[in-house]
Amino acid sequence: MCVETTVRMAGNMGYDTYLVAEGCATTNRVGPDGVDRDPELVHDMTVANLHGEFCTALSPADVVDLIAADRADLVRVQGNEKG
Repeated sequence: MCVETTVRMAGNMGYDTYLVAEGCATTNRVGPDGVDRDPELVHDMTVANLHGEFCTALSPADVVDLIAADRADLVRVQGNEKG
């Protein structure tokens, strides 16, 4: 939950935000309907909700490549670039 809040705030503030999904985790969450959601489902849905609107989610391999070289194919999907 802390990572999600940080990513949302950074995205809202216009930062070029990247998230390494495999670098964070969560626990199970019980919804208002009383259903206990599996941690992997919660994690996957959170990353899906953040990706493209608040951040660009990357794999660890993409991060290593991004650090090692200027990779034109690692296109941002966030869409909040300032003109």
